[in-house]
Amino acid sequence: MEESLLINQFKTGNVKAYGILYKKYYKALVVYAKLFVKDLQTAEDLTQDTFIKLFEKRTILEIHTSFKALLYTSVRNACLNYIKREQKMVDVPDTEVERITDIEDATKVSTVEMAEKLHLAIKKLPKQNQEIFTMSRYRGYTNEEIAEELGLTKRTVETHISNALKRLRTELVNVFLIFFNFFCTFYVFLILMLSYR
Repeated sequence: MEESLLINQFKTGNVKAYGILYKKYYKALVVYAKLFVKDLQTAEDLTQDTFIKLFEKRTILEIHTSFKALLYTSVRNACLNYIKREQKMVDVPDTEVERITDIEDATKVSTVEMAEKLHLAIKKLPKQNQEIFTMSRYRGYTNEEIAEELGLTKRTVETHISNALKRLRTELVNVFLIFFNFFCTFYVFLILMLSYR
């Protein structure tokens, strides 16, 4: 079923359409949310809350680019709001405040430009590095799941991911140097997940 039809059904309150869209995007959105909040359970809760709120507001939703873009923007905002609420409850280190600000600034950068440069950088990776990196950072697989599916050891998978990240950081350093202090190994994945196409 075409996504445009699913979205139309979703907006009319069709529970089946809701379930299909939820299943399609949930796992990747949790991985994306975890970049902001770090804790898996919190990432899952915020993602689920986002789906619920969108469903509650389905009749007045305005989709300016794509439903996928709306989902990622909504999850990002939910995560940032959560972090800011936590700030008010605990003494948050200055480095964490800077990380939040940097993430917000990062989302303002042209996602089209980032997507194009990242796509070219990923294509330059050795085949197995590319496959494992994509499974880990884009499809949301755990290292254990990748190892099982590809018949590798967990250590081998970790090495491939580490090598891929090193190569990508080298390729993109001139363009994205401003983000390196706060994103570390998950930095490149944020760029990928922000490219809504």
